Amino acid sequence: MISRWAKIKENLTWPISIIVFLFITAIGLVIYDKLPLEWPIRSAEVERNVRKWTEDAGYSVKKIPDDKSRFHFTAITPNGTQVDLINEKKQSPLIISIGMVLNLPKEAEKILNQMSEKERRQFLATIKLELLRIGIQYQLNLDESCTRLNSIRFENVLFYTSSNSKAEFYNEIFLVVRATGLLSTLFEREL
Repeated sequence: MISRWAKIKENLTWPISIIVFLFITAIGLVIYDKLPLEWPIRSAEVERNVRKWTEDAGYSVKKIPDDKSRFHFTAITPNGTQVDLINEKKQSPLIISIGMVLNLPKEAEKILNQMSEKERRQFLATIKLELLRIGIQYQLNLDESCTRLNSIRFENVLFYTSSNSKAEFYNEIFLVVRATGLLSTLFEREL
């Protein structure tokens, strides 16, 4: 081994040594640049933190069996509002969908039934516009004839990172919950 090193050392000149050093250093920097600077966040960590943060907010949390998701929690606020927290398998393990379904009360149904077709379309367009304005995704669940609004699904997305705080998580949940308040206000204006 020592004799081989001596032969290699005799054949190496300074310019070749410098070129080899620069080449190895360049390869090392390229490899280092491709490696993540943080350890990958694991799905179990995401699930554990989401559950803990939800419980810390005073919500009761129930895990829902769901084959399409890594985890699916239903969180119920102290006032009874139900919010779903879902990490779907078809999406990144770092994307958490925060959603809720609001079934319209009979009063809202009466307001919509008293409107003409044109007024109803304008009112639904106002709902859509206001939800988009606050950054909430939505789905209007209409009946087969598309004249009766049965419910609205509100949804927001949290991109989980190792630097997320409880406050950021709470803001995303509260944004979804506040969408119900927005909807109530829009219906009250129609009274």
